[in-house]
Amino acid sequence: MISIALAIVTALLSSACTWLIAWAFFKFRLEKQVDQLKAEIGQEVEERVRAGALQAGEELLPRFRNEVREGFLDAMKSWPSSGVVSEAARNVAKTGADILGAGFDNLLKPRPRRWR
Repeated sequence: MISIALAIVTALLSSACTWLIAWAFFKFRLEKQVDQLKAEIGQEVEERVRAGALQAGEELLPRFRNEVREGFLDAMKSWPSSGVVSEAARNVAKTGADILGAGFDNLLKPRPRRWR
């Protein structure tokens, strides 16, 4: 029974010593190199992503501008003329103007003396 306990204790101490040696080796020899490598890789990835984004933007921007221009022209062509505007649209516009006017009235009214 003692031999089994001695074997288990020896295995645990051996494992602990191995982990301690590996940690010390990493901490004092490899950590600076790993940090430097992470910084270099991070900078390289950032440069590549920036270059890819700029290239994609240069490729897609003219098409995007054309789509926006065509959409705007289509919207302007389909805009109803002033004689065709419906009564509902007038009511909506009037209600919105009334709400804005009431809001500005509240903002621009002179305040009572006690609030100053």
